[in-house]
Amino acid sequence: MSDPVGLSIGMTNLVAARVGNAPVTRRAVLTLFPDRAPVVGVTDQADHGVVMGGFVERVGDPIPLVAADGSKYHAARLMVEALAAMVDTVSGAAPPSEIVIAVPTYWGPAAVAALRDEVASAPSLAPNNVPARMFRTHTRLLPRCRSAPACRRRVWWRCSTSARTVRA
Repeated sequence: MSDPVGLSIGMTNLVAARVGNAPVTRRAVLTLFPDRAPVVGVTDQADHGVVMGGFVERVGDPIPLVAADGSKYHAARLMVEALAAMVDTVSGAAPPSEIVIAVPTYWGPAAVAALRDEVASAPSLAPNNVPARMFRTHTRLLPRCRSAPACRRRVWWRCSTSARTVRA
């Protein structure tokens, strides 16, 4: 059986991690090609594809992003393509047994619902026909850390270096 994959969505970076491997971090930029799979992060092959950025903060927005060539893409769809590319990056030939996605704490219900709908329609993010689970970044950590001072300091530091400060 293969290992699960964890994905984290940040405004500037996407991170993918798998047990036993170093995490992979890429800029939240997606290059779309007409003849092959999209590439996440800054690439020197951008002159052959359409480069899309700014989709993280636009997930849930019904107005599509417009590419330089005039094509339109919904941010949630771009996010799913980027997450699928990150899974491929860390998985190699062995598909993950499960996928878990940490979404930003600043996303509202519309953004989470939009991503959940897109993820549900993406077979690459549903290994063994089980859709990826999603949760807000930090919300899983805080209840466990209320009684542990050392943990509380680490969570506060992590949260204070992100876009919003959350104290445990």
